[in-house]
Amino acid sequence: MVYVPHQVIILQKKSSFDKDFYPSVSIGVAIVILLINVFFPGLGTMFIGCISGKYTGYWICIGLCQMLLAFIIIGWIWAIFTAVMLLTKAETKNI
Repeated sequence: MVYVPHQVIILQKKSSFDKDFYPSVSIGVAIVILLINVFFPGLGTMFIGCISGKYTGYWICIGLCQMLLAFIIIGWIWAIFTAVMLLTKAETKNI
């Protein structure tokens, strides 16, 4: 009988809240995006898609979905969450 050691492979699933997914912007731009998304849900997210160059089409589609869902409050909360994540990434980038 031959002993074969077992290997344990740990796979980590990236969280959907992974900050690497969000584009890097300055704190000033992140604050402006947050304010735009508070008053016009989705517009700031689409703006990020246009200026970031990272997943451009994706961010424009997300912004459009946020706009369409804003009337039932889900899109508004989603837009604010997106802007807060951008702000969080901008703050950690500058530390």
